[in-house]
Amino acid sequence: LVHRYFGKKIEKFSDGNKITYLDPWPKKRHEKRRLTYKSFLDTYKEILPEKGEIHFKTDNRGLFEYSLASFSQYGMVLKQVWLDLHADGLEGNVMTEYEEKFSNKGQVIYRVEAQFQ
Repeated sequence: LVHRYFGKKIEKFSDGNKITYLDPWPKKRHEKRRLTYKSFLDTYKEILPEKGEIHFKTDNRGLFEYSLASFSQYGMVLKQVWLDLHADGLEGNVMTEYEEKFSNKGQVIYRVEAQFQ
C-alpha cells in the first residue's frame, strides 16, 4: 500500500497478505477506496510472490460478499471460505482486537483465503 500512496517500490512479500477489519466504505461512490477493489488487487499481485494469497476476514457481510465477487472477477481462486469462522473453527487463528470485540457481541466473523493465478 505504501507503493500506491507514496509511489515507492515495495519488496515482494514472502508469504501472503492478511487484510483484517478494514473500513467497509459502504457507499457505492466510495467503492474505489475498498481494499479489495481491483486497483488494490493489482498492487497486491505486484508485491506478492507468484500465486500469492490474500487472507481476508471481516464482520461486515456486505463487504465480505463484495470481496468474494471482486476476488472471483479478478480471476483469483477462493481456496477456503468461512461464513462463520468461530463456529467452523480455524486452527491457529490469531484474533485481532476488533475480531474479539465483535465476536464477543455475537457477530459472525467471515474469512476467505484467495489465491492469485
